[in-house]
Amino acid sequence: MLHVPRIDRSRPNVSVRHHRRGMSLLMVMVTVSTSLILTMTFLRTQTVQVQMSENVSQQDYALQAAQSGAAVALKKMSSPEWQGVDVSLSGVFHQDFAGKSGYTVSFHPHAVNSSAKTSFHPSLYLTVRSQGSWQSKANSARTVYRTVEVLVHLQPRVTQRDGANYAVADAAPNPNDYDAIQQYALFASDTSNSLIFDPGDCIEGNLFVGENIRLFMDPPWKNKIRETLLESIGLELVNTDGSPRYPHPLAGPVTHVRSMSHQMAEDLKRLRVSSNQVDRTPTLPNRFEWTHWKTYRLYEGGPLYRAVQLSGYLRNKTYQPSEQNPLGVFYVEGNCTILDYVTIVGTLLSTGTISILGKDVSLTSFNWRDAEGKLLTPDAAEWPRLPAIAAEKLFIEREVRVVIEGAINLHNDFLGAGCSLAYAHAKDIDWEFKATASPSGQPHSWVQVLDDSIDLTWLQNSGDYEVWLDDGFSGNWHRITRVDSRGHRFRIVGEVNSPLGTRARVRPSRIHYVEFRGPLSGRKHEVHRLAEWDLSKNLWDKLHLYWEKFNKDYRELNQPENSFVAFLADPRTFQGLGDPHEKQGLPLEATFHLRRPVNVHYRWSPPLFGPLKPTTMTQLNQSTSDGTFKSLDKGGYRWSVVSWNEVPPTKPVALWAGT
Repeated sequence: MLHVPRIDRSRPNVSVRHHRRGMSLLMVMVTVSTSLILTMTFLRTQTVQVQMSENVSQQDYALQAAQSGAAVALKKMSSPEWQGVDVSLSGVFHQDFAGKSGYTVSFHPHAVNSSAKTSFHPSLYLTVRSQGSWQSKANSARTVYRTVEVLVHLQPRVTQRDGANYAVADAAPNPNDYDAIQQYALFASDTSNSLIFDPGDCIEGNLFVGENIRLFMDPPWKNKIRETLLESIGLELVNTDGSPRYPHPLAGPVTHVRSMSHQMAEDLKRLRVSSNQVDRTPTLPNRFEWTHWKTYRLYEGGPLYRAVQLSGYLRNKTYQPSEQNPLGVFYVEGNCTILDYVTIVGTLLSTGTISILGKDVSLTSFNWRDAEGKLLTPDAAEWPRLPAIAAEKLFIEREVRVVIEGAINLHNDFLGAGCSLAYAHAKDIDWEFKATASPSGQPHSWVQVLDDSIDLTWLQNSGDYEVWLDDGFSGNWHRITRVDSRGHRFRIVGEVNSPLGTRARVRPSRIHYVEFRGPLSGRKHEVHRLAEWDLSKNLWDKLHLYWEKFNKDYRELNQPENSFVAFLADPRTFQGLGDPHEKQGLPLEATFHLRRPVNVHYRWSPPLFGPLKPTTMTQLNQSTSDGTFKSLDKGGYRWSVVSWNEVPPTKPVALWAGT
């Protein structure tokens, strides 16, 4: 029989005791380990929080540095000490045992495709980019960047117009005596025959001649006939107050340096034109500095723009300003020939001779208006402009249609024009009415007809008609290029701004003409005569004899005499002579018309603006009309802030929490 041992359950088993002791020890170890892990995790979390707190502080330092740099830049930009966009600014904002924060400021042209809302021309805006940084003292690789961009708008100072004393406070200085020279409609420094011109030419405004004017000398007539015509012009085309009116050939006083010849003095007396002598001839600036034109700045210290080079032959082309060439500067190295249908809005520069041989040529200096004619800045009408032409010489063929609106700056001579007087074959319209005018996209303006009885459907869009618009004591003829019958308006070539209304007259257009609407300066100017005046000496004798005989008959009949000007302008005077005399006579109608707008000021070359210098100020305060004083600006440019924003950094922001 199998014997089974009996177990005594009253005493614990030794192996069980050992097992229980092991389990207890394990529990203790787990507890200790867990506690240690929790402690380490807590300490690690605290370290991360401290590090993150430090990172936030460091980023704040970087942002504050960026904001400080922007503020420093704006203050510098508004002072005469600003060195321009090509010189960056930098400085230290804060420094301690942990690290250093500072800023670097750079300047950038405003991008047209930017999301910022702007109302003016992009070239008037500038982006100030300030990058702030914080750098660890222990580890230079640990750096935080924050960036602020400020969009600012340039607001040049301008003054109210005051005739010849007009100036722009922030205008860049003109070289030599150009400020004085451009006050003349025509400036000719030559000391011989400074100006040569004949019937069919009209120059309105002050003239400066180095010495002599050769006047009406080309037609083959006796001096007595020539003097009779000059006297008749003085009686017919000078108002009772002594002011000449269109188309008086010299509608303005003459300033000269050398003593004028006896003949010139007598000619001016017959024309009833005043004159005065001065001690010296104003000095024309030296030849153009190409470095100021090929690349140029709108304002001193501003962004650099690049002019556009053109070929030596231009035809059927339109050239306008662009984002990269905001003032529309175009240049030709050497001579430049302009043929038909060329429009340039801006400045045409040539180191040689500009020859205009074609029809429908329009050159106009940029006037700070957009494609619809809206001003790109509220006071842009008072801003100075660059010339329309800057060249060695200018030549214009006879039978052309040319309008140059802006200053013409030459180092030597102007020669040409003298177009034949002929009118378009169109319906014989001669309307007078009141109208307003407003600039459109250059080189055009819109004329709004205020007389409902005028039927514009009679006009054609082919340029067969032109409109005279009064402007002050005179005006200009403008070719009509487009008719909007429904809107009761038409478009013309030229810049005219007459919101209050003016007198208008519409008639068939001259087929050929040259219009200068801006000052002409150079050494010598010779305008060709109209071929119609080139009659034989014998025929001129007969015409003068007939005129004297007719006036004798009028006197015997107690009737008013006929002036020689009116006699020559009457087609009946030339019966049997054939066209064009038998059709239109010999009127003094100008096919070359030079007129200087009084409210436009020009710069010889870029830039247009410079910072106001304190040295130009004569006093710190200026008296006002009520007897009080107002503080004057201390210098520099004026800027207005358009926007101030933080932008994503150009370098990634480093976060070191837990690393």
